[in-house]
Amino acid sequence: MLINCSRGGIVNEAALAHALHAGVVAGARFNVLSQESSVADNPLLALHQPNFILTLPIAWASSATRQFMADQLIDNVGAFVRGVPQNLVI
Repeated sequence: MLINCSRGGIVNEAALAHALHAGVVAGARFNVLSQESSVADNPLLALHQPNFILTLPIAWASSATRQFMADQLIDNVGAFVRGVPQNLVI
């Protein structure tokens, strides 16, 4: 089973499509493809097999999540202005 929830392009999609069709890989679950907007000729989209599932990356879409992200943005900007930046990556 292959699960790809990172950015697209780290999996050879043509090779995976072949491996899924041949049964070499039992299944794959993706929420992103190598191209941000799905390309009609993507080999994974042509599979039409139950062992491949593509879901949309929409965890941010609920109103509660968008409100949380807005609140976090406001908190981060406020902290930066006060001279105590948050969530630093060092």
